[in-house]
Amino acid sequence: MRKNTKHLLIIFTLLFIFLLIFGIRYYHFSKTEQFSDDKSYYNLRQIEYISENGKPLYADTLSYGGREYFFTPVFHYFFALVYSLTGSIMALKIINNLFATSIIFFAYLLVKSITKDEFLSFSIGTIVSIIPIYIENTLNTLNPYSIFFPLMVLLTYYISLLKTDSNKYSSITTTLFALFIMLSPISLILILGFFFNQVLTKINGIKINKKEVEIFIVSLLFYLWYYFMVYKDTFFNQGLSILKQNIPKALLFEHFMIPTPLNLLISFGIVSFLFGAFSVYYVSSRPKFYQANILASTAIMITLFLFMDLLTIEIFSISLGIIITLISSVGLKLIIDYFINTKIPYSKALIFIFLVIIFVPNFFALKNIDQSTLTDERIETYEWIEINTFPFETIITPITEGHILSYFSNRKNVMDTNFLSARNIDQRFEDLRKIYMNPFYTEVIHLALEKYNARYILLDGAASKIYNIESLPSSDDECIRIAYENQKTKDLIYEIEC
Repeated sequence: MRKNTKHLLIIFTLLFIFLLIFGIRYYHFSKTEQFSDDKSYYNLRQIEYISENGKPLYADTLSYGGREYFFTPVFHYFFALVYSLTGSIMALKIINNLFATSIIFFAYLLVKSITKDEFLSFSIGTIVSIIPIYIENTLNTLNPYSIFFPLMVLLTYYISLLKTDSNKYSSITTTLFALFIMLSPISLILILGFFFNQVLTKINGIKINKKEVEIFIVSLLFYLWYYFMVYKDTFFNQGLSILKQNIPKALLFEHFMIPTPLNLLISFGIVSFLFGAFSVYYVSSRPKFYQANILASTAIMITLFLFMDLLTIEIFSISLGIIITLISSVGLKLIIDYFINTKIPYSKALIFIFLVIIFVPNFFALKNIDQSTLTDERIETYEWIEINTFPFETIITPITEGHILSYFSNRKNVMDTNFLSARNIDQRFEDLRKIYMNPFYTEVIHLALEKYNARYILLDGAASKIYNIESLPSSDDECIRIAYENQKTKDLIYEIEC
């Protein structure tokens, strides 16, 4: 009876934490139906297209003036089903955030298996769900991260269970691996992390479970087969540049920069960063922490991928932030045990208060998200483009606005942030820079009108920030004039008339 009561208390506590965090998220994302990044509008276009046509939009006539996409559509199919049933963008936001918040449950299970401490499991489960970089990329966005990272934690938990009963958990672990792989190509980091941990286990003279090795080999082979089928055409056309996602050379440093300790501190939070770093060192020489060592091995793989320019700083920060926070439970457990052994009264209560105080600043990330969300005033600019330009028009926009233009204006862009499989990526990037910064109208007209068949140039806040301009340098000539000015946002649309 007492055991059942304890289980009910655990379930209610987890549900309370889940509903609390989701409630905070809901308060912020429900303010508007718009999103805070451009890639969300690419995903939204795919979701709406699948819900109408039953298949993904592979041949896009708007992106880069017309191109093909190569991607894994599992995420889009699932959300297309939700959209077909509800017809609501807000429903997509709710489901997206429910998945993102579910990381609380999986983190609880994993930390409980590592520390056997109920208090720490609740605490770390809560902390993982409010890591600043995780909130920023899952709160008011529409992307696979909200499913991918909770699934990564759950999968790590089931991998650790293979040690206790490989026959019982092998089927569900293999199934989760298959789903995990099909969500995103970055799933390779966990597969290689698992492999690296197996190597370290063997070096330490510990017997390796054959079932674990079989699952790893099957998962790796499935990964290689699946992504060869998805990206084979891109690989044959672009070669090894596919490994760096065909990102323009001028942006490589921005996407693959090595973060400073201060950057990591801000992205992860002070507790995750400090206790996580110590815990990685602590568990590395102690094979008994099997689950933590899987996480540590994955963290090493993630860091190696970043140094090899195979993982963007965004994915690196989210992945490492979650892993470091989970591993920090080992260091916090040592401190709790020390307090208990020294008989310091209310030790767990004091640690809980300390964690709450430390992590309150994490919620300031929510303010930044609110500020970056696309506003109705900005949408007016794109509505003007749709009403006042021809359907076949190409519009010059900053890279970060390309998907937004395609979604709201239904017009062609010159570039957007979906670089993979796009041709002449470096040349297009340089042409955009010249169009926005060149003071000679003849060259601007040549590039915009003659090369890309674009009569309109959008100068908004994004363009002003990227190119450090307030007006188009070439607009002094009467051939390039302001066709529209948004008084609320100061967006300008220039028209080439010569």
